[in-house]
Amino acid sequence: MKDRAHPVWPAYEEFNQSNPSALYDGMKNTIETIWKLGQLGKDPLRNRRLRLGLNTNNSWGSIYKDLVSGEIIQYFDAHITEEVLRAYHGAGDGNSLKKPARVSLALALGLLDSCGDQTLHVGDTLNDLKASRKVIRLNPQFPENILTVGACYGYEGRERLGQGIVTADRERVNFDYLIDKPKELVDIVKELL
Repeated sequence: MKDRAHPVWPAYEEFNQSNPSALYDGMKNTIETIWKLGQLGKDPLRNRRLRLGLNTNNSWGSIYKDLVSGEIIQYFDAHITEEVLRAYHGAGDGNSLKKPARVSLALALGLLDSCGDQTLHVGDTLNDLKASRKVIRLNPQFPENILTVGACYGYEGRERLGQGIVTADRERVNFDYLIDKPKELVDIVKELL
């Protein structure tokens, strides 16, 4: 239901705020470990810590309590949510900017001050994969592809995520990585750091 003025939405938001969701098993430890891995160390050329961000079509109100009750909010540096997309859109129609639109990821890259080829986008839908391709931040002549991790424990599952997508340019694209448990993300981050 796309009509955000419909009475079901405020009731849904209120329900989410009153009933925070539990994190996936191992998620808190994974985020904590990645955050620690991203700290500054001996390497003088690594002069900025790893930053973590959230990019969701959901509202901040619907996820905030989940992040607080899961004790992980302190690890994140930025977020793009429904409210940000609504404010960004000139007429307040944030729905038109939601994934698979690339705008939310372009905004996230800007907030994190990161390039696409140095950013992992963890998603659990093929729309997440679509949104990660040819992201335009400033110049349409230089779109960026973001590294992708398919979270098979999430919404669409391994079989669907493993199929990948075919882009408008008829290019077959798959997630760069597929994981079955959040903790598998730690080894990917170690490899890429």
